[in-house]
Amino acid sequence: MPSRHFKRKNECFTIQIRSAASTTLLVFTYGMGRHAASVHKGVMLRNSLGRWLPSLEACRPGWILTTGSLIITTVLWIAGRFSGGIPPGFWPWRGLAQLTVLWSVTLMAIAMLAVVRAHALEPVFGGLDRAVRFHRILGPSAILLLIAHVIFVAVVQLEDGTSIGDVFIPFWSESARSMDIIIFYLLLLLGGLAYDRHMSYERWLSVHRLTGLIFLGGAAHAAIE
Repeated sequence: MPSRHFKRKNECFTIQIRSAASTTLLVFTYGMGRHAASVHKGVMLRNSLGRWLPSLEACRPGWILTTGSLIITTVLWIAGRFSGGIPPGFWPWRGLAQLTVLWSVTLMAIAMLAVVRAHALEPVFGGLDRAVRFHRILGPSAILLLIAHVIFVAVVQLEDGTSIGDVFIPFWSESARSMDIIIFYLLLLLGGLAYDRHMSYERWLSVHRLTGLIFLGGAAHAAIE
């Protein structure tokens, strides 16, 4: 009986503290006005982000690797492209076309590294499960950058007075980079198939292996560009 009495007493004491805290919060809200409302929104934002923080913390080395790779790629591109000055008519579209394809290839490379099942790389991406989630973020991001690259190239073609068929249609003319166009459409197709939930794991793995081969073609294109 004494233990039960102590427990009830402790529960009442806790309830009293919570009631006092609630009253204090009400007084604070009443006294602070808009500031209290902003604090309340900040608490709600913190609570919503708290659900994602564990996975973000685990993938922090992966994000550091990604950010560092993009920065290094950009710096090397600037050093190699502008050593003799900025060519006329280079900005904005031609420069953005080159940057987006380089960033796309960089993200593709890291996305592939995330799921190669190498024990040395698993700590970087927080284990296999989180590495797969990381891969699902970088993969579509790389595809979006590739689409942006093609759009910028089309704008460059329009400014030069040439046909955009050379950008979107293989073998449109002798100046069309048909192999690059085919690689672009294959990457779009395989990127869409990778998110087909009805696909078996064996086919999914085959699709990703084929994507790796096409990625090499895209990397060669970026190097030539």
